[in-house]
Amino acid sequence: MVFRIEMLPAGKGDCIWVEYGPKNKTKSVLIDGGMPSTSDALRKRIAKEKKGHKFELIVVTHVDEDHIGGVLEAVADNKDEMFRAEDFWFNSFDHLLAASAAMGPGQGDELTEKLAAAVTAGTLRWNAAFDAKAIFVPDEAPLPTVTLGGGAKLTILSPTPAKAARMHKRWVDVTEDGKKRLGRDGIAKLDEANSALGPAAPPKLTARTNLATLAARQNSGVSDSSPANGSSIAFLFEYGGKTVLFGADAHHGVLCDSLDRLSPDDAVSLDAFKLPHHGSNNNVSTNLINAVSCPLYLFSTNGDDHGHPNGDAVATTIVNGFRDDQFEKVELAFNYRNKFTSPWDNAELKKKYKYATTYPKKVGESLVIEL
Repeated sequence: MVFRIEMLPAGKGDCIWVEYGPKNKTKSVLIDGGMPSTSDALRKRIAKEKKGHKFELIVVTHVDEDHIGGVLEAVADNKDEMFRAEDFWFNSFDHLLAASAAMGPGQGDELTEKLAAAVTAGTLRWNAAFDAKAIFVPDEAPLPTVTLGGGAKLTILSPTPAKAARMHKRWVDVTEDGKKRLGRDGIAKLDEANSALGPAAPPKLTARTNLATLAARQNSGVSDSSPANGSSIAFLFEYGGKTVLFGADAHHGVLCDSLDRLSPDDAVSLDAFKLPHHGSNNNVSTNLINAVSCPLYLFSTNGDDHGHPNGDAVATTIVNGFRDDQFEKVELAFNYRNKFTSPWDNAELKKKYKYATTYPKKVGESLVIEL
C-alpha cells in the first residue's frame, strides 16, 4: 500500500501531490498549485508520470495567488492536455453565493472561465462529487464526506456558510459589484489582509529558549481577517487506516468546530497535519493543536513576504502537540530549509522538547513523506 505526500517547492504557497493505493495501481490527488512560478515544477512532476496521466482529483482550496497561481499557469499552457483530472474542486463566485445563501449577480474569475469552458466541452467534471454545487460545511447536519474511486475518504471541514458569505462580499467589492471577472489583479487585492501583516523576523533560538513561553504568547490574538483564507476548502483525507488533515489557509476556529463535531470528547487522531496558512500565528492556536493527536506536522512555505512559519506558532505546535502516552516525539516537516525553518534544527531543543525536524535533501527538491 502507498500513501505518499509530496510537498513541491511552491514558494510561499502550497502545491501538494498525494499518491495513494496499491503499489502498482496508485491514484494521485493535487491540492493547489502554489505561485505562478510553481507551474514549471508542477509540469515537470506531471511529466514524470506515465503518458496520459490523469489526476483522480485536483483541489484549488481558495483564490489566493500562492494557491491558485500555479494552476492558472498550468491550465493556460495545457499542452497535449497533460493537466487533466477526473474531478476538479473549486468554489467559484457563484458557488460561494450558493453556500452563503445570499442573492446577487456575479461571474467567476479566470479559472472559472476556463473550467466552465471545459465543462461545456465535456472534457472536465467540476465539483462533480457535490453534484456541481458548492463545497462547504453546513451549520447543521453531518460533515460532508466523499469517497473517491481509489477508496480514499475525504471529510470536508471548511468553509462554513458564514465564511463563504464574507468571501462572496469581498469578491463583489473587488470586482465592482461582480460585474467584472476577478482576474489576477483581483486575486492580489483579495490577499490584502495578508499583505498588511508585513514581513516577520526569523526565530532566535538557543539551547536555553523556553518554548513554553513562546507557546503561551501565542495563546492570545490568534485571528485571521482574510475572507479568502476563510473560504478555504480544508478536509480530512483517510486511506488504509491513515488520516491526514489538509488545512489549506482555513481559519482555526472553523477547523476546531468541525473537529469537535467529529469527536466532541477526544482529540481526533491524525497521522499528519498540513497546518493552515503555512504555520501563521493567525491560524495556529493552542485549541487547534489540542483538538488533534498527531505525531507529524507539515509546513509548506519558503517564508517569503510574511515570514511563515511563525516562531510562536511552531512552539505552540511542539509544546501542545506532544503526547507522551501516544508517541515518543513530534516531527516537524518543512519543505524548505531557510532562516525561518533551520533554527528549529537545534539538537538541544529537540532533545529537551522531544521533537524532530525533516527537510528536503537538496535545495529545490520536493519534500516527500511516506505514511
